[in-house]
Order: sequence, then C-alpha cells, then structure tokens
Amino acid sequence: MYRSENARDDWIDSSEGLPSRFGFPLAVHPHDGDTIYVIPEESDERRLVPDGALCIYRSKNRGDTWEVLTDSLPQVHAFQNVLRAAMTTDACDPPGVYVGTQGGHILASRDAGDHWTLLFNWLPPVYSLQAAVIDR
Repeated sequence: MYRSENARDDWIDSSEGLPSRFGFPLAVHPHDGDTIYVIPEESDERRLVPDGALCIYRSKNRGDTWEVLTDSLPQVHAFQNVLRAAMTTDACDPPGVYVGTQGGHILASRDAGDHWTLLFNWLPPVYSLQAAVIDR
C-alpha cells in the first residue's frame, strides 16, 4: 500500500499494520476520502487471504494506521481470493461496503465495515462489483 500526497511525485508506504504488502481490492469511503478499505493477500504467487482468515482492513487516516474488521467474516479455512475490482461502497450514510470472492460469495456491511453478512453464496467467480442506491 502506497499513497501520494503530491500528484505522484513522492510515494508514502502505508503498509505498516497490514499482514502483507500485497493485495488488490481497495475501496474508498464515499463521504470521507481519508477512510479506505483493503483486503491483503499473501503474495502475487499465492493470492489468498493470509492464514485462511478473511479480514478486511480499514484505515480512517489514509493508511497511517489500520484496524482489522472481522465481525461475522470467516476466520478459519477461508482461503478466499478477492480480485482487484471486487470491492466497492455505496453512497448511503453510513455507507455499505461490498466484497465478492472468486469462490462466488458476496459479503456486505451496511455500517461502513463494522459488521458483515453473507448476501449470496455459490455464485460463479465474482470479478467485479458496483453498488447502486435506488431512491424510492
């Protein structure tokens, strides 16, 4: 994880506190650009969540510190792969955060990542997700 604060001239390593320096899925809180979500994976050769535990990491300060989000996420034998476009947020307040796995699961949090639930199971591999809010 790296970020730039000067239009890509310099890069700041933001990976301290994460279990791995590799991972693709990244989402940004729609109302707070300092809050980001990431799912680390073991490596480019082993694209699975570390230690078989599906953990989503949230930073509320642009990656300076990270907190691990695990509420209702599988923590044992959950060797998941989440592809780079398979995490997104919606525009609700608080925002929903959504994750799709290559194993065909779609997980959702309706409270900015604090709590998670399984929305769909046994779908084909989820390569990307987008969220839309329908105003009734």
